Amino acid sequence: MPWQDNIRVDQGDITSYQGLADALLSVNYIALNTGDSSRFAARNTLMLGVGVKLPTGKFSADRPASIQIGTGTWDYNFNIIYTLRYKKWGLNAAVTNN
Repeated sequence: MPWQDNIRVDQGDITSYQGLADALLSVNYIALNTGDSSRFAARNTLMLGVGVKLPTGKFSADRPASIQIGTGTWDYNFNIIYTLRYKKWGLNAAVTNN
């Protein structure tokens, strides 16, 4: 479970909000994986994922959005993760709609 610790300083007044944040459940599918085969000089991995964010974090309509612990909403998530490896070097790129 994610934990958030938000601190707001406004004209010398310090306000702190902390607690469990919204949980994200996701699953990834490996669409491409050339593995560690010696047939390929460069190795590729492509993962596609989906998820759902649960409104488990505390949300209060009287607080500014920037210091909320949770969102109070159910949300979806899509992601694509690509990894390219060559010898001892690697490149990783991720795209998500958070």
